[in-house]
Amino acid sequence: MKMSGMKRKMIIDCDAGNDDAQAIMLALSHPDIDVIGITCVTGNVRVDQVCLNVLRVLKACDRLDVPVFKGSGKTMLGNIPDRYAGVKFHGHDGMGDAPNPLPVDIDMIQTEHAVQALVRLADQYPGICQ
Repeated sequence: MKMSGMKRKMIIDCDAGNDDAQAIMLALSHPDIDVIGITCVTGNVRVDQVCLNVLRVLKACDRLDVPVFKGSGKTMLGNIPDRYAGVKFHGHDGMGDAPNPLPVDIDMIQTEHAVQALVRLADQYPGICQ
């Protein structure tokens, strides 16, 4: 339950296609939500591209203060197809292959792995996983 006047802490885990970009923007714009981290995994595109996509969204929202954590580059089963199903819907870059007028610095990705960040943040903010 949210205490009066306190923002709800949120961690977003995504593969940052167009749909996730919209979700990130909505969460960042909500006055009662504090996005305390974004974790990135392979999905629509490879994890390195996902990280770039998240940084692009954060830059567009003027929220580069939100930490971004790189996670798994493989599926749980370990079989990554050479051609992602998401390309059909999200383009080769996961963002509709739109021109990128917002260059970002990949060095902004945190060195802490996404899994460790999730554990640390869950410990730091009890109740966040409800």
